[in-house]
Amino acid sequence: MNHSDEYLERIRQTEIDSLNLISKFFSEMTIETTSEIARPNDVVGDITEKTFRPSSYSKYVVLALALGLLILVVRETLFSDKANGIGLLFGYTFSGILIVTSIWQYSLDKTRNYVIHVDRRGILIDDRLFQWQNIYETAILTNPGAKVNSQYLIVVDKTMVSYDKFDLANFSSLNFEGFSLTLCRYIEYFKRVSRAEQPERHTR
Repeated sequence: MNHSDEYLERIRQTEIDSLNLISKFFSEMTIETTSEIARPNDVVGDITEKTFRPSSYSKYVVLALALGLLILVVRETLFSDKANGIGLLFGYTFSGILIVTSIWQYSLDKTRNYVIHVDRRGILIDDRLFQWQNIYETAILTNPGAKVNSQYLIVVDKTMVSYDKFDLANFSSLNFEGFSLTLCRYIEYFKRVSRAEQPERHTR
């Protein structure tokens, strides 16, 4: 679905063009601004900051499955007289792949493991600060998949020359509608707070 904002639509098309041929053909990628996703005044109260960290839940689930499989294979190797060699090889290989993939995706991959901090100054991704006055727009890019949707936070520079994309795969929320909605709510909240404070700064 095309976006009415010309630059955001160009971002969507750029991301579609980066896909392989098959993915590109079936792509239904969408982009929505955080203000389009979050409802007005979703966050109330005097909140000074909000920090989001990657969830450990998925990592522990995958590791538990991998270790459980590995234990079964080791037990079969040591205590079974009729162990299937091909089956054992598959078990060791598959459990090893799960363990390595889990450690990489949920611990070592810096593109998915970072801290998001939102406050009156702007959005801080690890040690990189995007100040509100330097941001043209914030949006969520969604690439629908067979089982889960891949979602990314898009931060567009005020000059509209470049944008940054952050993978939200390792973040989760108790919100039924997903982490992206929760993130959008706080982004829009602190945008409003920042705008409200600007006149005060000018009158001092």
